[in-house]
Amino acid sequence: MKYYCTFIILLTFISLQKTFAQDTWESTLKNKKGQVVVFYNEDLPFVYGSAEKKLQGIEYDIFYDFIKFTEKNYQITIEVDWQPEPDFEDFYARIRASSPGSFGIGSVTITKARSTEVQFAPPYMPDIEVVVSSANTQVFESEASFKTNLKKLRAVTIANSTFERNIQNIKQLFWKDLQYQAVNSTDQMVDILLKEDNRWGYLHLVRYFLLFNENKKLQRQKFFVVKNEGLAFIMPLESDWNEPLKAYFTSKQYKDKIKPTIQKYIGAAANDLIWQIASDTAKASGDEMRMLALEKDLNELELREQQLELQKKQLELNNQSLIIQLGIAGLLIIGAVTFVLYYRNRISKNINKALSSQNKEIAEQSELLQQSYQSVELLSEIGRTITSHLSFKNIALTVYESINDLLDASELAIAFYVPEEDMLISELYFYEGTQIPGIKIDPHRSDRLSSLCFSQKKEIIMGNIQQEYSQYIDDLSGYKQGDLLTSIICLPLMQGEEAIGFISVQSRRKNAYNDYQINILRNVAIYTAIALNNANAYKKIGTQNEEIRKQKDLIERKNTHIMSSIRSALTIQEAILPFENRLRHTLGANNYFVVYIPKDIVSGDFYWLSKINDTIVMAVLDCTGHGVPGAFMSMIGYTLMNETVNEKKILDPAEILIRMHEQVRFALRQSETGNKESIDACVCVWEEPKDDNQKINLRFAGAKRPLYYYHNQEIQECKGDRSSLGGFIKNRFADETTFQTHHIELKKGDIIYLTTDGYVDVPNEKRKSFGKTLFLEMLKKNAHKNLYEQKEVYIQNLRAYQNDSPQRDDITLIGISL
Repeated sequence: MKYYCTFIILLTFISLQKTFAQDTWESTLKNKKGQVVVFYNEDLPFVYGSAEKKLQGIEYDIFYDFIKFTEKNYQITIEVDWQPEPDFEDFYARIRASSPGSFGIGSVTITKARSTEVQFAPPYMPDIEVVVSSANTQVFESEASFKTNLKKLRAVTIANSTFERNIQNIKQLFWKDLQYQAVNSTDQMVDILLKEDNRWGYLHLVRYFLLFNENKKLQRQKFFVVKNEGLAFIMPLESDWNEPLKAYFTSKQYKDKIKPTIQKYIGAAANDLIWQIASDTAKASGDEMRMLALEKDLNELELREQQLELQKKQLELNNQSLIIQLGIAGLLIIGAVTFVLYYRNRISKNINKALSSQNKEIAEQSELLQQSYQSVELLSEIGRTITSHLSFKNIALTVYESINDLLDASELAIAFYVPEEDMLISELYFYEGTQIPGIKIDPHRSDRLSSLCFSQKKEIIMGNIQQEYSQYIDDLSGYKQGDLLTSIICLPLMQGEEAIGFISVQSRRKNAYNDYQINILRNVAIYTAIALNNANAYKKIGTQNEEIRKQKDLIERKNTHIMSSIRSALTIQEAILPFENRLRHTLGANNYFVVYIPKDIVSGDFYWLSKINDTIVMAVLDCTGHGVPGAFMSMIGYTLMNETVNEKKILDPAEILIRMHEQVRFALRQSETGNKESIDACVCVWEEPKDDNQKINLRFAGAKRPLYYYHNQEIQECKGDRSSLGGFIKNRFADETTFQTHHIELKKGDIIYLTTDGYVDVPNEKRKSFGKTLFLEMLKKNAHKNLYEQKEVYIQNLRAYQNDSPQRDDITLIGISL
C-alpha cells in the first residue's frame, strides 16, 4: 500500500485549494440564484445577431422565455452569459465537454448517436432537410438522373452535421468516390451555393424558404428529403437542468408561445407546411406538391408586393400634384383677402395686435428661461455641496439646510439601506427643526409609506394623506398619532436599477408642494443618492484598508511557507518522472521527444515508462485538476502503475486500466465518500523488433484518451474508451467499467503520439481553443521530420497560438519512433 505514504506526504496541500461551486440546477434552487452559459452557433432564423448586434431568432426567444418561466415559477434569479461559437464542430464539442449549467443553441438536430454524447431538451419544431443546388443547376427529374450527373457537381456541407451524414449516405448509395467540401457554418455553405456554379448540399427547409422569399433562389431537388426527429437545445450529459426544461416545455406558457414565435421569423404558411410534412405519413410526392404550392404562393406574394409598391408611388405622385394645386389656390385666396384688408385699413390694426401678443409671449418666455437658469444654478450649487461630504450625518444636515428655504420641510427623513442589518437607517431625522439621530425602519413593512417607496422603487406624492393614503396602503394603523402630517413627498434613492434608500418631506399644509418643488426634490434625491453611495464606499474602503494592514504581514508569511511547500512538492514530483538517461536507454537517444509544461508549479499530468524483459510499457496520465490536487493524484497514479506493472507483471493495457480504476476508487473510498477525482490515461505496450522487417504488434488501451500514430505516410487515430479511472460513475456499478485492448500492426520507424488534452485546450487571445482539427493537421504536416525538429515545431506552434493567453491545463505530448 505504497500510495498511503504518498497520501500522508501531500495531504497538507489539499487544504490550500479552493472548491468552486457549479451552477447546477440543484445549487441554483438552493441559493435562489445562479448563472448559466449559453454557447450559440449563429444560424438564421434560429439564433443570429441583428444589425444592432442584438441577438434574436426562434431559439433565442424560446430560451429567453424559458429563463423568465423558471425565475417566475421557482422564485430564483438566473444570469445568462451568451458565448458565440461560429464553428459548428467546435460548438458541439464545447457542449460535450462543458459542466452542468451550460446550454447550446443553434439548429441542432436530434439523433440517436448524439443522444449518447449530449442531453437534448424536448424538440420545439420538426427538422426537415432538403437537397438544394446552385442557380445554374438543373432540377433533376429522377434519382437516376441525379446519380448520372453527380460527377459534374461538387458537394458542400457543414463538418460533423446531419447535412454531412446525409451526403455520406448518398455517397454509399450512388458513388463511393464522391468528394465534398466541409465548412464551419450554414452561412458559409449558403454563400458558396449562391456564388459558385454546379454546387449542391443539404439545407434546412426553413432556411431554404427564407432564401426563396428574399429572391435568393437556389434550385431545390425534389428527392432525398430527410425528416429528422426535430430541433432542440443541447446540454452536457451530466446536466441536471432537465427538470425545469421539462416543466417549461409542458407548460401552457410554452404552448401559447411556440407557434407565434416560429411564425414571427418564418411566416405562418411556411410554419404550417413544415408541421404538416413532419406529421404526414404519405408518400414524398405529397410533400413535394405542398412545397411547390408554397413556392408558388411566395412568388405570387412577391408580385403583389411589387404591384402595391408601384400603386403606392403613383398615389404619392397624385398627392403631390393635389397639394401643389391646393397651394396655388390658397395663395390666390390669401392674396385677394390681403388686398381687400389693405384697402379697408384693417391690416395695420391686425399687425399691431399680433406684434403686441408676440412681445408678451417673448417676455413670458424670457422670464421662464431666467427662472430655469436660476433653478439650474441653484441645483448645481446644492449638488456640489451635498456630494462634497463623506459622512452620513453631514449629508443629511446639508440636504435639510439646502431645501428648507425652497419648500416646507416640517419633517425630513433620509434613510440608507444597510444589508448587514436588513434595515433602513436614518442617521439624522428632522422634525420641526429638531435633529433626531439613529432612526431604524423595517424595509419589508407593507403598512409604512417609506418602506413601500423603497421596496417597490415607487414615488409617493400626496396633498392630503388622510384622503389619499388608500392609493398606497390599506390603513394607517402602522403609524402613531403625529407621525404623519398632511402633505408628503417620498422618493426612492436610486443607484442604477437598485434602490439604496429614500428621502421624504412632509408639511402640515394641504397640497403644500407644486410641480416645481417636486422636481427640485427629485434632483436633490439624485445628488443625495450619489453622496450616500460615495459615503458608504468610503466607509467600506476605510474598514478594508484597516483589515488589509492587519493581514498583510500574515499573508506574506503564509505565502512564503506555501511556496516553499509547493516547491518541495515539485522536487518530489520530478523524482517520479522517468529520468533522461532512462528514456534514452529504453527508447534510444533519437527515438523520442517529450513536451511537458505544467500549468502551475506542480502538475496533474505525468508520464510513466517501464521495460520488463523485451516488453516496453509506456503511459501518459492526466489526473483531475492541476496544481497541488493534480500533483497529489499523480503520486497515487504513479504508485498504482508501479504496483500493477512492475510488481504484479500485468502487461495487457486493458487489464492495467481496470486494475488502476479499481485501486483509485478503493484508495479514495469513492463508494463511501462520493469523491469524484479521476484519471484519464493512454497506455501502450509493445515488444522491441529484432530486425528492421519485423512487424510490431502495438497494444493500446485508453481511458478517455486516444492514441495517434504515423503509419504509411498518414496520421491515424485509435480512440480509447469513454470511462475514466475512478471518479463518478453514472447509471452503472463500479465493477461494470471495462476497457478494450486494441491491436495495431506497425513497422519499424512508425511514430506513436501519447498526449493529454492540455495541448488541444490551449486558448488564444479570443479564448478559442487550439482544437483537435488543428492539432491533427500539425502532426500530419510535421510527422516526416526527425523527432527533435518535431518537438521544436510543436512548442513554437503552441506559443504562437497562445500568445499571452493564460494556460488552461497541464500539457503533455510525447512522440516515440518504434
